[in-house]
Amino acid sequence: MMERVAKMPSDDTSIGSSNFNIFMDNLSRNDHKWIDDINKTIET
Repeated sequence: MMERVAKMPSDDTSIGSSNFNIFMDNLSRNDHKWIDDINKTIET
């Protein structure tokens, strides 16, 4: 699945594009600061 998602375009202006690959890359990192950033944005 990761390989297929990585092949998809990530340009927001393109139909059929996805940022799921970026999300999966973030999940696989040891640095979880991005989750805190999202939570702060939601809380404000």
